[in-house]
Amino acid sequence: MQDYYNSKGKADAPFSWIRIHPFMDEASQQEFPIDHAGKQETSLMMAFCPEGVNMEKFASDKWYAKTAVEASREYGMKAKAKILDGMRKTLKG
Repeated sequence: MQDYYNSKGKADAPFSWIRIHPFMDEASQQEFPIDHAGKQETSLMMAFCPEGVNMEKFASDKWYAKTAVEASREYGMKAKAKILDGMRKTLKG
């Protein structure tokens, strides 16, 4: 097994099949800047998984989440559409 991958042709090596693509392409990131627990991420959760968002638990003492109060489902749906469009384009190649 020590030479397993070295003895394979490039097309036969399973790691040559793997492709990694970012969740958001550059255009999506420019229009909807990435954050953690802020406006963008909370809005995306409102769009993709609304049952996972409970704004009653929002705490303003967390510096990284302060912009979450600006989150909205509408903003999330716009970001979601842009993200999915970018993913479709990328995966079609």
